[in-house]
Amino acid sequence: MCVGFPVPVCYYCCKHENHPVLLDSTEMYSQRLNYLHWSPITAGFVAEPWHWIYSSAVDYFTDRKGLLDVIILDGL
Repeated sequence: MCVGFPVPVCYYCCKHENHPVLLDSTEMYSQRLNYLHWSPITAGFVAEPWHWIYSSAVDYFTDRKGLLDVIILDGL
């Protein structure tokens, strides 16, 4: 039990889990990839997804190659 926290905050801090998710459809894969690419923008760190130095968005959205090796999956 999270003592001293309101119920919604307590539920979030105690129930948040990181676990593997099976990306078994194109929709699910695209959803997770979009989340990864747009998170730095949402957080206000960069203006465009490909501005984040370690983002694979460089490989997906431009003709350039990013710092990391990426295998682009066109479909599942």
